[in-house]
Amino acid sequence: MVLNAVKDMRDQSQSASHLSSKLSTAAAPSAALTASAFSPPDPRLSLFASVVRGLDAYRLRIHDTNTGRLRCEHTFEKGVSINSLSWGSLSSKDKKSTKKKRKRLSNGAGASAEEDAKNAVVAAATNRGTVILFSPNEGAVVGILEGEHVSGIQFFVFSEEEGRGWSCGQDGKLVEWDTSRKISLRYDLAGRW
Repeated sequence: MVLNAVKDMRDQSQSASHLSSKLSTAAAPSAALTASAFSPPDPRLSLFASVVRGLDAYRLRIHDTNTGRLRCEHTFEKGVSINSLSWGSLSSKDKKSTKKKRKRLSNGAGASAEEDAKNAVVAAATNRGTVILFSPNEGAVVGILEGEHVSGIQFFVFSEEEGRGWSCGQDGKLVEWDTSRKISLRYDLAGRW
């Protein structure tokens, strides 16, 4: 089913490339897959995130691996490119809590897995020194980690400790983030803690 999603992206990129060649005499690059990541097995999301380069901007696409269908899509600002993707979750206290959510949580273990799935995010490390947190459940950006890197971020990974993550930038910094409060906790420059 993932192969269907990848084939769908390839077919769309070929049709976009075909259309652009009719509209312009300049050769337009076809959409290219620049980053991808499968959702972790726990919680069981069965999602595949990918970033494709469009004609004028990069797009994050989330596919359901069970059905092969596109679940949601986000277009980044012009000039923003994505270096890596990573799956993680924001703690439930990061989201606005409602009575309905609290009621569902009290229903048992199934509610906990459902809540974990709702808190899942994809972190996109950018060339502008930011990490964009995108929620497939909400279909929107739910946070941005910024302010420590002066150049592009190569990688971002979520820590095993809830509410934490690490970024590694082209500026030589290794930064620990509090993803709940969207602030940096500490950084290391050239191996000095």
